[in-house]
Amino acid sequence: MRLCDIISYDPAAGTFRWKIEGNKKVLGAEVGTQYKNGYNMITVNGVRYRAGRLAWFLSYNYWPREIDHINRIKSDDRLVNLREVSHSKNMTNVRTRAISGIRGIYWDINTWRWKVSLRREGITHRLGSYSSLGGAREALQTFLKSRGEI
Repeated sequence: MRLCDIISYDPAAGTFRWKIEGNKKVLGAEVGTQYKNGYNMITVNGVRYRAGRLAWFLSYNYWPREIDHINRIKSDDRLVNLREVSHSKNMTNVRTRAISGIRGIYWDINTWRWKVSLRREGITHRLGSYSSLGGAREALQTFLKSRGEI
């Protein structure tokens, strides 16, 4: 049986329901489990799928390279919140871990300066080091504007 014969997807709500019954499946019952990593997972015929990827497949009839949740909420599988992206593009939508609170700006304990470094499409762009966070932020904004990212 094909996936589209077993499960239905509501793109507006981001929910999945069984189209069949039997073997612990109830016709029309909602499908999926939220895992500790925040993603909704759905198991069909012994194969576990991330709900976002399955939503894309059921909507567009092909498997995406990688799925990004635009609003960063991993359990929000509404179609308007999903986009197919490359891995590098997906990584630009990850929450920052830097102490500056700004992606791409890092404090270098060795030089006691703020460093600006971004990776785009496999290329690392080192924009320099700055004595003030404001200077680093300005350099970052200038770079992003030149690329049309803001």
